[in-house]
Amino acid sequence: NNLGQIVGDFWTDEHGYNCEHGFLWEDGIMTDLGSATKAFAINDPGQIVGYRTASNVGPRIAFLWEDGVMADLGEGIMPLAINNLGQVVGYRWVTGATRHAFLWEDGVMTDLGTLGSGNSFAYAINNLGQIAGTADNLPVIWSP
Repeated sequence: NNLGQIVGDFWTDEHGYNCEHGFLWEDGIMTDLGSATKAFAINDPGQIVGYRTASNVGPRIAFLWEDGVMADLGEGIMPLAINNLGQVVGYRWVTGATRHAFLWEDGVMTDLGTLGSGNSFAYAINNLGQIAGTADNLPVIWSP
């Protein structure tokens, strides 16, 4: 983000197997977000989006991490970006291998659907709420 905070993930050997940990790096200090987590993006207010699992197996549960508190956004959701307004975008599984782009805002998930018959993905959102992604492998901009 613009404050120099960085998020990502690292691996450790826990209980005899590799385990992923999301982290926040700030001012030379790394904060571990917990076992079996992965962090994807951070905004300027310091909100982090990612997912967690039970010991690196099982369903992925999307989260929004803020001030040390991890709030669940739901299962089967891949949050990829967050803007400074706290709007989250990514994709979610709707049926089988079909995925749809979504916008999560104020606790409400909005399915952005597809522009065709296939999958859609939202990869980025700016502070105007404009979303960049793909639908049926073509570039797409969703605009409020």
